Amino acid sequence: MRKPKKEDYSLPSSYRVINLLDVWGKCLERMVVGRLSAWEKEGMGDEQWGGRKGRSSLEAVAGLMMDCENGGGLGLLLCMDVKGGYENVGVRKMEERLRGLGVDEYLRRWITSFLRERRSRVKIGSREGEWTWLKGGTVQGSALSPMLFMFSLGGVLEEVRKEKVEGVGVVAVVDDVDFMVVGRSEREIEERVNRIEVGLKKGLEKWEIDVQIMKLEGLWVDKEGGRKGKEIKWLGEEIKWKEEVRVLGVWWQGDGGWESHVKNRLMSGNMRWKMMRKLIGRGGRGVGVEVMMDIFRMVVKKSMMYGMEVYWDGQKEMKERWEIWINKR
Repeated sequence: MRKPKKEDYSLPSSYRVINLLDVWGKCLERMVVGRLSAWEKEGMGDEQWGGRKGRSSLEAVAGLMMDCENGGGLGLLLCMDVKGGYENVGVRKMEERLRGLGVDEYLRRWITSFLRERRSRVKIGSREGEWTWLKGGTVQGSALSPMLFMFSLGGVLEEVRKEKVEGVGVVAVVDDVDFMVVGRSEREIEERVNRIEVGLKKGLEKWEIDVQIMKLEGLWVDKEGGRKGKEIKWLGEEIKWKEEVRVLGVWWQGDGGWESHVKNRLMSGNMRWKMMRKLIGRGGRGVGVEVMMDIFRMVVKKSMMYGMEVYWDGQKEMKERWEIWINKR
């Protein structure tokens, strides 16, 4: 599948691979996921919010906000997105990780077999390549892959916790990891960031995970605003300083405002409205008013209101912007 907004579609990295896996195999993987859930809290850690029942992304965002406010309002938000994680789920280290968590032996043996002796081939149109044996790891599209990767990442974050760095909040959703580091001054925050890096390096080395950082963005959060990021290298990558960043679908501003988020949610709602009109016909002819309103509430309004629980505090100006946009439709 083509990835959206790529400059050069002649590059393989501009496409997302679809892994066609056996349906019965997926059913069996789902059963294994259910049985592994008994160890998910200890294995993934409290920082992991992905794929866990009773946890939502907005709760994670709210947690980062509380960390910043409780720290006095001055914080550094680091957003890291890793790639190549699934390929790094090694057989030997996964066996060690599961044994340390106390996972039943029969499950450990099944997962070891699952990670070994996998082969694949590429099909483009009607052309098919040769079968190739994979070195290890797991694949996108597998029901079990995210949980195994999150167990590995949980081991890395354990090493970060051992550093006992104060004023640090961590939220992970599968392979997206966000840090909120607070302190009394920029210098104190930077020192804490360096200590986090030490823990991350220890964890990556211990569990033999060789990940590539696809995104590393930083945002100074200060109600007074105007803070500029210095040139800092973290895990071998230079932090890209932003005036606003997106965390789990919610846009953050350096001054603590939410204008960017509202603007982007309105743009999203407008795009969905246009798509909806194309699907049901120009002007909605042939579709009843009640049906149109139901579709609008489910598709458009739901997208526009995403994240409101986090920032809404009775702001009249924002409410008027929503109402004006809806009334024009």
